[in-house]
Amino acid sequence: MPQSIVAMYILGILERSKFLTIPSNFSAFSPDIYTTVSRNIQIPPGNKFILVALMSLPEAHRRFQGELRGLIDKKVSVRLADGRMYKGRIVGIDINTLSIVLSDVETDQGTKHSKVIVHGSRISEIIIEEEAVFDPREFADFIVQRLQLPSHAIEISDQFGYVIVYHKYKITESGVEGEGPFAQRLYDLLQEYLRVKTKKG
Repeated sequence: MPQSIVAMYILGILERSKFLTIPSNFSAFSPDIYTTVSRNIQIPPGNKFILVALMSLPEAHRRFQGELRGLIDKKVSVRLADGRMYKGRIVGIDINTLSIVLSDVETDQGTKHSKVIVHGSRISEIIIEEEAVFDPREFADFIVQRLQLPSHAIEISDQFGYVIVYHKYKITESGVEGEGPFAQRLYDLLQEYLRVKTKKG
C-alpha cells in the first residue's frame, strides 16, 4: 500500500484523537510515513519527538483497509491524476494497489461503459456519492429487539460492516450468509430494516 496514503490517513486520525509524545525513531513508522506526518504537523527541524495518535501503525492499516472494503457496492466519483472523472459503482478493489473496478460507468464527457478498471496509481481521489444504509450496531439492536436474542449471541464489526449471530450467520448490507429457516428470518428482517432506512433517507 502506498506509504503516502497511509501517512495521510494517520494525519486524519491525528485531527480527531488525543496525542502522545513518542520518539521519532519509533519502529512502527517507515521513513516515508514519518517524513509525511512530521512535515504536515510542522515539527521543527531536529526535534526528535513527534505527536502521534494513540494508535499503532498496524491499527491504522487495519482501519484504513476496513474503510476501503466498505467502498464495495458504493456509488462514487473517481478523479484521475490527469483531471478526468469517472462516476460508477465500485464492484472490486485491490487493497494493495488501490486499483478498483467500476460498473455502470459514466465519464465527465458523457461516455458510458459497462465496466472500467482503474489502476491505483492513476487515482487522485475517490468521492463517495452515497452514505451507507446498513449500520451494523443499529441492525444488531433491531434484531435483538425483534427476535429477543441474548446480547452474547451477537458479534459486531463496525470496520467491516457485518453482524454475526450465534457464530453462524453473517449479515451484511448485501445479504445473509447461512442456511435454514433462521437464516431466512434474518434475511427478511434485513430487508425490512433496509426498507425503513431507505424511506428515512
